[in-house]
Amino acid sequence: MTAAPRPGDRRATIQEWLNDEAARRAALLPPNARCPVCGERDPLVLVPNHRRIPCADHDAVRRGQSPMQLQHIAGQHNGPWVVYV
Repeated sequence: MTAAPRPGDRRATIQEWLNDEAARRAALLPPNARCPVCGERDPLVLVPNHRRIPCADHDAVRRGQSPMQLQHIAGQHNGPWVVYV
């Protein structure tokens, strides 16, 4: 995924940025792409580099990983606290 909008970006809102990113990602996918396991169709969560197009959760499971990710809630350099997302 591309970086989040920065100050001065021509797109005024995060929603505009998300719409642009969804359109960009959709262009990487075949028409009517969906996860073969759960049927997810959102181009922001589909993984386009597979013959079968899984969603991010099912791609993680296929690779033997958890679909949950640990995230540093205060930033990695600000503290050790993590939560699953």
